[in-house]
Formats: sequence, structure tokens, C-alpha cells
Amino acid sequence: EHTLEQAGADMWNLKRDGGRWNIFRFGPESHNTLMFNGERHNVEEVAQITEVFNSSRHHGAVVDLTPTFAGMAASVKRTVELDKSDYLLVTDHIVAGAKPTKVEWRMATNAEAEIIAPNIIQLTQEGKTMYLRLRTRAVSDAVIWSDHQYQEYEARDANLRRVGFVLDLRAGEVVDVEVTLSAERGKKGISLPKINLGLGKKNRR
Repeated sequence: EHTLEQAGADMWNLKRDGGRWNIFRFGPESHNTLMFNGERHNVEEVAQITEVFNSSRHHGAVVDLTPTFAGMAASVKRTVELDKSDYLLVTDHIVAGAKPTKVEWRMATNAEAEIIAPNIIQLTQEGKTMYLRLRTRAVSDAVIWSDHQYQEYEARDANLRRVGFVLDLRAGEVVDVEVTLSAERGKKGISLPKINLGLGKKNRR
């Protein structure tokens, strides 16, 4: 961060419009998260864990992200759970705001990535394969985003990619966005191989 400060980056302004979030490693574009219309998160807000469950069938938690996306969506709640077979399921329950919205479901990875269906992304690393599989009623596409264009003073992240899905929501639309991660393409849930997930980059214009 010392080098960034020397380059004039406003590192310690932690407000939403602060220069810190222009740095790729710190901003939302490099993280495993949602984005609405490309806007930054409300970083001064707090996302509450509203439920934790741990049973023989599954275990996980629900996080109310509504304050994080206030002004961008009417409601956002994310559930992350592992079932009894250790398949990972991430479900976002979204109530769109008063205007049409583009939602980006993002994940960062070091793995090689390939879109093999409009709703499936294949990740491959060190001889192991994992699939991201989207299920939703919303209009959507799988995406591998283009490499990030770093500022000259930013440290580069070698071999990082940003993958995920883009959804177009109508004003007020209510949808569930369900993404499973699995070692088997056809499974409803998805078992996690040992893939080193990092920060992110690759192939949408």
C-alpha cells in the first residue's frame, strides 16, 4: 500500500466514492460477489447473518445483503449451504428495484475457464475439474470477463480470471439465482475439488 500511496492513490478514504475502491484488489470487481449495474457496494453498511443451519441434511447460513445494495435493489438475501454430500449451493433471492437492472454474479479463480453451455462454466486446474451451473428464471448468460486493465502502479495478479453470470431483471422482478459448484456437470449440487480460488480475470466485452 506504500507504493500505491506514493502513486497518489487515496487509500484511506473508506467511503463508497473513495479512491481505495479503484484499486482492483480492493474493489468489488475482483471478489466473489454480486454487482448491480456495475455500481460499487455501500461499503459503510453492514450485512447481517440472519440464519445459521446445521443438520444432517445440510449446513450453511443466510446473509441479508439488502443494506449493501440499497438503492440498487429492493432486497437481496444470499444463502450458502453444503449438503450432506458436500455439494456447494449459493442462492441469491433478489427483488429488483424500480428500474430494469443488470446483475453480475462474479467469482474469481486461478483455474482455466470455458463456457460449455449458456448456464455452465467449466473450471480446470491441476487435473481437476469443477462446474458452475446456474438455475434461474431470469434472462441470463454465462460470462468470462476480459482481463482487467491495471493501473501502472497496481500489482498484477498472475493467471487470475473473473467468471460468472449476467442477468437482466425487469423492474420489480423477483428471482432466485441458484449456482451450484460440482465436480460433475450433471449433478444438481456440486462437490468441490481442491481448486485454489483467488482474486480474478477474462472474456466479456
